[in-house]
Amino acid sequence: MFIDEFGSVFDARFCFYGVDTSFFYRLQQLNVDVEIVNLPAIEHDLSKLSEDANDSWRTQQRCQDFALQLKYYYRVHWVVVLLLKNIFNDIRYTFTRKRSKYYNTLTLVKNMFFS
Repeated sequence: MFIDEFGSVFDARFCFYGVDTSFFYRLQQLNVDVEIVNLPAIEHDLSKLSEDANDSWRTQQRCQDFALQLKYYYRVHWVVVLLLKNIFNDIRYTFTRKRSKYYNTLTLVKNMFFS
């Protein structure tokens, strides 16, 4: 099913972050009805919430992941909406030095078109 439609199970365009997310986007595109089972024995570090969440490598990788998701899995109107949110966040950061979960718009656009 995955191989026939996509050539592989996982999207090779995603390096580290986003591999799992792109897998679920592919499931959604195939209209596969799956049952998610939560296994309590699995421990997973949520990198966005960890102490190192703002280190430059993680931020760069998450930005690249988000850019690729926008490029390959989002509809155009959502890409525009999210890029506008990023632009407003950049403006807010210029005046307040407070950044929310959004990424620098220039970096995001560079990752969308040159990754």
